[in-house]
Amino acid sequence: HRDLHSFPTRRSSDLLLASLEGCFEGMDDLCSELMGFTPTQAFHMVDSCSRLLGSRIFPLLDEANQRGSSLVKLLKRERRKAKTVNRRRQIPAGDKPSVQRNLAKASTFESAFDDSRPIVAVTPDDLAEVAKVDRQVAEAFLEMFAARPEDYVERHHGLPALSSPITLHPILKTDEGFIFVNHQLLLEALRPRMEEKFAESQHWERYQRARGRYLERESVNLLSGALKSTLHWNNLHWHSSTLSGELDGLISCDDATIRVECKAGAVSEGARRGAPASMLETLNGLIGEASAQHVRLSDALIESEPTDFGFSPLQSRALKSELQFEIIVTLDSVTAWATEAHRLQRVEES
Repeated sequence: HRDLHSFPTRRSSDLLLASLEGCFEGMDDLCSELMGFTPTQAFHMVDSCSRLLGSRIFPLLDEANQRGSSLVKLLKRERRKAKTVNRRRQIPAGDKPSVQRNLAKASTFESAFDDSRPIVAVTPDDLAEVAKVDRQVAEAFLEMFAARPEDYVERHHGLPALSSPITLHPILKTDEGFIFVNHQLLLEALRPRMEEKFAESQHWERYQRARGRYLERESVNLLSGALKSTLHWNNLHWHSSTLSGELDGLISCDDATIRVECKAGAVSEGARRGAPASMLETLNGLIGEASAQHVRLSDALIESEPTDFGFSPLQSRALKSELQFEIIVTLDSVTAWATEAHRLQRVEES
């Protein structure tokens, strides 16, 4: 219990980088061929975008704060005079001091960002300079995450939804450059967009295998490390006279055993958008299939000894432990779509 609660946590950006490099391990050349940049370059260009925009925004914020402070001081001197203190926004001297202060600060911040386009517009040369990459690498990155008019479908995006074209394409291409609608979305859009490129190529199956191996390996390593377990296994195949299956991970810790099933598939665009049928299909593919694999092994263990299915004596001892925990690990988070889980249960029962 103490070890689990002291399990070291990492920033979401660190986890996203680890999963990005793990899924695309050994595929730098393919990524450069298909997209024009490697996974590591992509991650660092996201960070460079943040630093580039920050270098433009923060000085303006500091300037606005200083101007606001100066205006507040002026208000104190002019409070009793019935005249406008700021020409841009009317701040009558008769207003309450708190109202005057708020109006003064609002006016300075508003004027600081009057012309916001130059602040958020980035050219390939801008990004290349900050990220220390070739111009064509920066341009390929910006182009890949730029939203296209055809991405917007009125039937799907006309009403508020969980996802929109901006979710995976948070950049708009204009004559002035690439405008960042929300640069914070870039980090989570990396792997889905890169996977789309692989799905369009002949290398998709190779990538899927690598992605699955990474998830299985990383899941078992993290869990066994948190439990200080010395016995753990990956990718165990078993079979009986009537049933067969694969156990992605097995972890033994004293009298407790964790059985792990991993699903590296992505949450579909329809499910992200909130379409009920797509949500159900996604949950069935990620959670339903993994749950069925757990059930098959549990049923088999009731019928016979684990060694009869090809498990080693140590693995058999783990599978006969008093405490058995069945865990399902997904690469994509399904928390936002778990509201449809009750429907998935009814499908399994029918």
